[in-house]
Amino acid sequence: MQIYAEKSKKLVRELKTSKWLPPYNSGLINEISTEITELHGKVVESLASQNDNLAVLQAGCIERNKRGVLAYLNYRASKLESLRVENGPTIPPHYSHQLSSDEVDYFRKYSALLQEYSSKVCEFVDITADLVPPKDLFIEVRVKEEIGDIVLPVSGQVTFKKNTAQLVRREEVASLVRQGVLKQTK
Repeated sequence: MQIYAEKSKKLVRELKTSKWLPPYNSGLINEISTEITELHGKVVESLASQNDNLAVLQAGCIERNKRGVLAYLNYRASKLESLRVENGPTIPPHYSHQLSSDEVDYFRKYSALLQEYSSKVCEFVDITADLVPPKDLFIEVRVKEEIGDIVLPVSGQVTFKKNTAQLVRREEVASLVRQGVLKQTK
């Protein structure tokens, strides 16, 4: 006898064993979808032959598969939402290969909605910023990766060369600090 719902268990287990997110597993999701369709047919057959106990067991396997896939997708969506708050509106290159095209599209649309909401609430407040007010307007940062010249909204053009220190406005470089390109010194 085939063991049902093991694939959805494997799908959820992938999330547990990865550091951030495992690469999107469309193959396993398709296999689970096929299993659900197969089980649905068996439930109909079991009900037709009046084998209610077997039908209940098979329906339970369908529900377990659905819960596993939904948990997988929900976890991935929440990670993308957290990534948007932590890194700003761009997906870091080292994460992009782990996402499906639908997840990249979700991230883009979520970013647009967050930006639209933020602009309607108040144009001067970044709702993705820290909830604790900063003590200083300027922070000292050390450049970890070569960036080159960047034009910041208030400070103007700033050159970020690797292993140099800069005194910059906190809100202008917050996303670069979160991405790990700059490191705030104490």
